[in-house]
Amino acid sequence: MLKLLIWLFGSLLLVGCKTVPTQSASTQPIQNANEWMASTAFESVSDSDLSHAAIASFLRRTGFEPAPSEVNALTGLTRHQLIEKTLTGLNTRPVIPVPNWTQQDGRYWIRDVLDEQFRQAFENARAAEVTQLRQWWVQQMIETPTPMAERMVLFLDNRFVAAFSGVNENSHAMWQHHQLLREHAIGDYKAIVQGTVRDPAVLMYLDNDRNTKEAPNENLAREIMELYVLGEGNYTEKDIKQTAKALTGYAFTTFGGTRFEKKSWAMAGGRKTIFGQSGNFDGDDVPRLLLNHPAAAEHLVEGLWYEFVSTAEPQPELITQWADAARAVDFQLDQILRVMLYSPEFWDPRHQGFGVKSPVEYVVGSVRSTQSNHMSPVRLVSAIQAQGQTLFDPPDVSGYDGGVDWLAPEYLVERQAFAKEFSEGWGEQPEQTSFTSDLNLILGGEAYRGAPVYKVSLVYGENQRWSGPATELTHARDTQRLGRYEDDSQIEWAQIPIKLPDNVENVSSIEVRFLYDAAGSDGDRNLFVGGADYQGQSYSAALGEQLPGCRGNEENTKRKPGALYCAGVWKLDLASMQSTTDSSEPAQPVPGDLNTRGFHVRWANAPDDRWRNMDVVFDGLEFEGRQWDIFSFQYQISEQGRYEVSFNGRDCVPDCFSKWPNKAWRDKAGIPHVNVPYSSGDNWAYDQYNGLSKQDKRLVKALMGAAKSLKLTSRTFTQHPDRLEFWSKELQAFIKKGDSRRWRLDPQPAVTVLGDTRQEMMMSMGGMMGAGTLNYQPPSGLVSVQQWQESADELGSLSDWALPVMADVTDYRDVLQHAGYYLR
Repeated sequence: MLKLLIWLFGSLLLVGCKTVPTQSASTQPIQNANEWMASTAFESVSDSDLSHAAIASFLRRTGFEPAPSEVNALTGLTRHQLIEKTLTGLNTRPVIPVPNWTQQDGRYWIRDVLDEQFRQAFENARAAEVTQLRQWWVQQMIETPTPMAERMVLFLDNRFVAAFSGVNENSHAMWQHHQLLREHAIGDYKAIVQGTVRDPAVLMYLDNDRNTKEAPNENLAREIMELYVLGEGNYTEKDIKQTAKALTGYAFTTFGGTRFEKKSWAMAGGRKTIFGQSGNFDGDDVPRLLLNHPAAAEHLVEGLWYEFVSTAEPQPELITQWADAARAVDFQLDQILRVMLYSPEFWDPRHQGFGVKSPVEYVVGSVRSTQSNHMSPVRLVSAIQAQGQTLFDPPDVSGYDGGVDWLAPEYLVERQAFAKEFSEGWGEQPEQTSFTSDLNLILGGEAYRGAPVYKVSLVYGENQRWSGPATELTHARDTQRLGRYEDDSQIEWAQIPIKLPDNVENVSSIEVRFLYDAAGSDGDRNLFVGGADYQGQSYSAALGEQLPGCRGNEENTKRKPGALYCAGVWKLDLASMQSTTDSSEPAQPVPGDLNTRGFHVRWANAPDDRWRNMDVVFDGLEFEGRQWDIFSFQYQISEQGRYEVSFNGRDCVPDCFSKWPNKAWRDKAGIPHVNVPYSSGDNWAYDQYNGLSKQDKRLVKALMGAAKSLKLTSRTFTQHPDRLEFWSKELQAFIKKGDSRRWRLDPQPAVTVLGDTRQEMMMSMGGMMGAGTLNYQPPSGLVSVQQWQESADELGSLSDWALPVMADVTDYRDVLQHAGYYLR
């Protein structure tokens, strides 16, 4: 193995950079790959019969490590037939259900209007969602019948980088980013580039919401050139500055779901010059300018070379040829892949075994090749993370370098540990038996000289008590080898069903006890409780309490009761919560009132600002038969000291008004705005009000009078006490003005709050992970070790096909642990 690694390290070369001048878009008609190959000097690889070794090599390089049954199924195909069969079936459509939470509105705005305990619970729930997303994607890669399509999603994910830890815990933004890449991964590359400038995850991650005409932020402009589309050295600093100017105001909102939004006040008008072309460009022009640059095609095909062909540096002539093809086929990825697979260089024996599998490829390939599901999804994801790759959270915007970097000593140790554990467990039953339970816990942990051990206890019936066995959390991170989790977003959560006796019912209390705490200078053992789900009702860990808590760390115990950093108990008192729920009759909508789940201050600016605004929001609103999911507006004091209410078309879902008045003013993004003053003296503003429908006028009056129901509890006021003092005083002025004859309705609508938003959301966070697919299976099916061996025997000796390098192996368990298995 040592000789093999020395050979591998010594043979890999680094690719250089070059500056390429810009050119205008090609005027040639768009072709498909076959037309391009027929009309150019391109020489397709000759057709020929394939050996078992050649088929296996093709499958591991274009997808994942194959099972013997996959190789057998393709035996007899020629090169061209294998290429056609692979390309014809490409599909990135998920083959397993997507997580339920991806179809719901995350309501991210609400975390800033409620207390810190809620905020912590909210962010823990989002981290649990991304954990589920990692497990979902790994299962998708295991079960897909078209592995090359999933490899393309992986490739693009590492090219157009966004990371959960850099998007303010917005799991929905990460899902949307993944969907953008997945939707076009074997289709229109241009759509990915175009979508990137409107992708909330990218805009958050690269701080483009802070890119304004007054304070340009160049992060997105720089990275979209250097890393995403063109490659280093193919632009000037002036290009970056001008592109950043074009991208000003391209931001996002979390109202009505996480989505793209233009902020007109931040947009820089005027001419910009990018790559020598001038115009009144905005962000939507940037993708076209990038894709017209010749380096765009070269950067793309060079990345595909390293992903699918070799880690050795490609010949410049080849990259030029493939780039010409990419432009000719209008950046259609499936057509570019066709050119790549028909290239003689792809089939050159010198490049076979000359790539290093990423941790994802290594782990997923092990599952697919053995046709086994003996290791749970959370264990697979933990192993991938231990080997240096965290899906949805790469270390920085450059992504993972890949190649020989995956064989760094600290990662190599983890590969060897996984290979040993996986191969020794092959043939055993799945780790986590799928059974239905009334009680499911979401648990994570850190191991130190042994896994964390926990015991579950329940109080039920007439003060009867049940306690389960002491159980190890097998997927906990080994802190001696890997160090502590850097932040909560990296914790690998698993939903653990708890097997209860048949006579346990009417549970009044749930306890999770962490046993055998241990710590040292080289690690720590901890248990994390994310929440519980009992009989279909979810409870965030924040609804429970930690007993007795860690001495000297009482504040953390209160803020994060599920983080058991020392031996202790997390307790959830279901009886008291049920009692509270039963004792309060749910409020009913009152006809004529402003009926809502909550009325909150979202944000308030400083007393010395020119225009002083207090943004308020109804969490759902019903008024006189009309309904809104979100209704936000501003109590505002103008520069001249005029008291107003202000509305704009982007802060209500659906639209604020049935029809915006003709005299509403519109910003650069075309968003309508209406300002209604409490007092006379501004005919222009009164004209806006008078242009509203009768129904909308009544709504405005009701909202003016709602100031008396507003409670000044917001994160803004916690962080800025001076603002609380100012707005407490000014709110009284709004209340007095809203009660004037001019604006008062008869009867005056009250704000009727229906239910407890905080309680409802806290009771939905514990179960965010869902059950998932526990008994996954690769598309070639699940087989016993004996059945697998019978299929493998049809291919001859393992030495002939099971590894990309020559090796004397007779047992596939040895193959799984061989250094050659690290290679493609």
